[in-house]
Amino acid sequence: MIEPAVQNTVGTAEYGLYNTLFSLSLLLNIFLDFGITNFNNRNISQNRHLVQKHLGSILSLRMVLSLVYILVTLTVAFCIRYHAVQFQMLILLCFNQVLLSTILYLRSNLAALQFFRTDSIISITDRILLILITGALLLFDKQDYKIEYFIYTQSVAYGVTLFITLIVLGKKAGTIKPRWNKAFNLMILKKSFPFALLILLMTFYNRIDVIMLERMLPLDGALQSGIYAQAYRLLEASNMIGYLFAVLLLPMFSHMLKNNNPVESLTKLSFTIVFIPVVAVVSICFFYNYKIMSMLYHNHVDQSSVILSIIMISLACICANYIFGTLLTANGNLKTLNRLAFMGMVVNIVLNAILIPIYKAKGAAIAGTLTQLCMAVAQLILVHRLFNFKTDVTLLLKFCILIVFAIGLSYASSLLTIPWILSAGMVFTAILLFAFLLQLFKLQQVKLLFRGDK
Repeated sequence: MIEPAVQNTVGTAEYGLYNTLFSLSLLLNIFLDFGITNFNNRNISQNRHLVQKHLGSILSLRMVLSLVYILVTLTVAFCIRYHAVQFQMLILLCFNQVLLSTILYLRSNLAALQFFRTDSIISITDRILLILITGALLLFDKQDYKIEYFIYTQSVAYGVTLFITLIVLGKKAGTIKPRWNKAFNLMILKKSFPFALLILLMTFYNRIDVIMLERMLPLDGALQSGIYAQAYRLLEASNMIGYLFAVLLLPMFSHMLKNNNPVESLTKLSFTIVFIPVVAVVSICFFYNYKIMSMLYHNHVDQSSVILSIIMISLACICANYIFGTLLTANGNLKTLNRLAFMGMVVNIVLNAILIPIYKAKGAAIAGTLTQLCMAVAQLILVHRLFNFKTDVTLLLKFCILIVFAIGLSYASSLLTIPWILSAGMVFTAILLFAFLLQLFKLQQVKLLFRGDK
């Protein structure tokens, strides 16, 4: 609710410009992290005794990579002719990315050590601070609020969270002493390069659409980016379902594969648990699109509600990619994943180049959804072949029944005259209960998956 309030306050075009610069800071994030976080998560989960030895050296390496990232990002911004005010905003966003990326790296050590509860608490600390500070500013100083204030608030929230994470990790893993080790750093960069390339390619096909919108439409590019952001924000929020599972599953898959334990049951269970709420969210967003957007925003509701219906379909594909992609990453199939990601990037750029001039923000939504669908199907086929998973016809039939039920119930409930939030809540609950009746999951299985710190 906070970001829509910020966008309503500063205006769609102003927020659209911020969204474009934010996407640019994310696009080149690879130079900041270089895949070290994912490599570290997998490596430490398999070799937990190395955590203290690696921490200090990797932190020193990340300081150097941070400078490289900022220089490369600003160079790209200069080449695509951003002006001085945009440069100032971009520098702050880059600084925030440095803070956030460092937090994610430190959290990867907690996850690899399987301190899941601690990691979960830290994962929401910056969000809570951001909500509280921004909420207070909007409440008491709304008329003078500027988009820069939102960026400053992010800096404070990330800075405090980073400080807390360092203290917590120091207690869990021992004293953290940054030190430069040239041989070790070169080894880390070499081993993490496949992860880095994968993240770069995935970021391109997930974020390039926003930049292409703003650059390809000189008359109303910032406005279209802002309209697109209105719908995309809900996709990103819902996307946390799959992302948190990926963070949880990477160390689990890595540990199981190292010990030659079967992963089919965990893969099916995690996909099922993610898929059920995703079906509910997608069906509700599709049939309640206008009501949802009109509650959140003051302007351009007609356009953004259509985009929401299109783009939320990709949520199921994105969450599937999190599950299957995480398994393939844990198994070391990075070369194959990079090839798939490269194809996804090419498909996305080509589709955006064709559709954006014709349909603008709606075209970007269509391109993104088609790209995610292609990637999900490709990864599903790859996992099925590599791990020789059995085709569970009964499970597939239950999924189909659940989808039909969700669509029918969501459509019928959208016609009711009762408050839409109440009816949407009832639909969400009914879909979860129906999935339970279909025996798609058992509560005991969920408890085992989410067991606490070891």
